[in-house]
Amino acid sequence: MLKKLAAGEYSLKMIFWVFGLLGFMVFFLLASATHNGVVRAICPYGQLCPVNILWYTLSHFLMVFVGRLSSNIVTYLIIHLFVSTLFVIYMYITIRGLWKCCESYTGAKFWAYGAKIILVALMLCCFKSII
Repeated sequence: MLKKLAAGEYSLKMIFWVFGLLGFMVFFLLASATHNGVVRAICPYGQLCPVNILWYTLSHFLMVFVGRLSSNIVTYLIIHLFVSTLFVIYMYITIRGLWKCCESYTGAKFWAYGAKIILVALMLCCFKSII
């Protein structure tokens, strides 16, 4: 199924609505949930300042590999990195398939160009949620 998606062999409607919009929404929710879990594990007292999170993560980065960091935080980090990696791979496959499908689309070019623009905008929003 993913091979067929990457080749753009599905219809433009199917790739855009099912794989693109619905698939991105599912991964977006998963990535947001795991990201929030990491934030809560790092800053449990409500200090959700990005500078605090960045400083804490960088200062404790080596402790993850040494094993001296709380297992709760390590678990959240591993799950978030796994979901984010799957999300990026899925996003690449979907965008590649959509681009190929748009190039071979025989209908009105408005739909092909519109799908490209909307998917790129959605991709940028999703990358923002991962980071």
